[in-house]
Amino acid sequence: MVPPNPQVHSMALWNNTGVQIARTKNGKILSIVVDATTLWTANRFPGGGGHYDARGWIGHPAHYHNGYKCPGRNEGCLVVQIAEGGEMLQFTFDSPHVTVNGGKIQIILDVPADISGSVLMGINDAAGGLGDNDGILNILDISYRERP
Repeated sequence: MVPPNPQVHSMALWNNTGVQIARTKNGKILSIVVDATTLWTANRFPGGGGHYDARGWIGHPAHYHNGYKCPGRNEGCLVVQIAEGGEMLQFTFDSPHVTVNGGKIQIILDVPADISGSVLMGINDAAGGLGDNDGILNILDISYRERP
């Protein structure tokens, strides 16, 4: 399903996609498809890594001491949060759950059965460091299904 709010802005702390995930009896598989041609950056200044896709600045992990959403993951990677449960779901560029094909990046995430709420997305950056960000990502599709 194309989300009602299909853009993730790099300067927003969280972007609400308008998609709701329900509690289920079993765990869920969440699939997100991002347009790989849309780019953003968590640091637009010289030496900041340039613009990159949803996988972030590959090989440049976010610092633990700077308050990043997901320390140790690529700076500038897409981060997903299910709002009600506060569960932060992360991925990295080398994950078997991330595929790049035909200008699209597909991310597959496992979501526990008891996690439900709004699907929020943001850039892996420090909450106070969003002012030097630039760009948006276009979300092409979000869907989920319950595991058997």
